[in-house]
Amino acid sequence: MSDKEDTYIQSEFTLYRNDFQISNIRTWDGTAVYIKNDLNCTKIRYRFNINNVEITIKVLSIPIPSIHVVGIHSSKTNVSVSQLIKALTHLHN
Repeated sequence: MSDKEDTYIQSEFTLYRNDFQISNIRTWDGTAVYIKNDLNCTKIRYRFNINNVEITIKVLSIPIPSIHVVGIHSSKTNVSVSQLIKALTHLHN
């Protein structure tokens, strides 16, 4: 199953996806972070999938410098606590 990228466009927001696809067709799985356009996203700090856990981190500079927006999502319904800890350890290292 797939859908069009423009389905997810929201006026006044920028979409940051965690699926690394270049095409305008994306799979139904994956996470998305919307950041309001007047909040300056200075960098996409991390975005990765490990142990069925997706982690996305963005850094904003406005209204306060170095605000970190963190999204964590379980890709599957049964992610054990140990898998989550391994993913967070990977992030920390």
